[in-house]
Amino acid sequence: MTNLTALVLCGGRGARLRALIGDLPKVLAPAAGRPFLGYVLDFLRAQGIADVILCLGAERDGLRVRAFCQDGARWNLRIVYAEEGEPLGTAGAVKHAADLIQTDPFWVLNGDSLARVDLVDQEHFHREKGAPITLALVEANARDRFGAVVLGNDGVVSGFVEKGAAGHGLVSAGIYLMNKSVLDAVPRARPASFEYDVFPHFVGKGLVGWVVAGPLVDIGTPESYAAVKEGMCEF
Repeated sequence: MTNLTALVLCGGRGARLRALIGDLPKVLAPAAGRPFLGYVLDFLRAQGIADVILCLGAERDGLRVRAFCQDGARWNLRIVYAEEGEPLGTAGAVKHAADLIQTDPFWVLNGDSLARVDLVDQEHFHREKGAPITLALVEANARDRFGAVVLGNDGVVSGFVEKGAAGHGLVSAGIYLMNKSVLDAVPRARPASFEYDVFPHFVGKGLVGWVVAGPLVDIGTPESYAAVKEGMCEF
């Protein structure tokens, strides 16, 4: 079991899903009759996580997420909240929550996707490599949506392929293990993205990838959401 702090990014507005979910926050989109975020929290508890920070965006959405999750007791989790006030991007949201992070390293997960990852194995790999950041990666036919990660035989990330190129490739599973020192590269109180502002900075500086079998489930587009909303499986 891994007992590190986990941050879940819940600030996405889900504009592309409005016709399907109305004004619900994207992470609360129903999947097989349950809010998607519930599956993410189930996954974390099953892996041994006890302390979770939910990074919230817009105030109205944040209130709904709080109402659903409360203090985390239903999952046997301790949940606290970090509210941005204004959009800060993925890295900016984590920087904003830095004072709440209790462990080094710590986990970061997207709240609108999930992959079958053994967090203990990823943590062992991270420590073995002495890496500042370890990305969980999955082979997928989705390079056009996510971009791709170029990985050497030793697990070292050598580069990224931008979104738009069709075909199979290694894509991010949205589950990152990182050391607190990584946040030194993130400006405070300013928007910043892990994908564009942080991860490329660590290419050649210890950034590694941990390949998992998947599957990768995400609800970022109407098409991907339609594929899972009626048949979400347990993770």
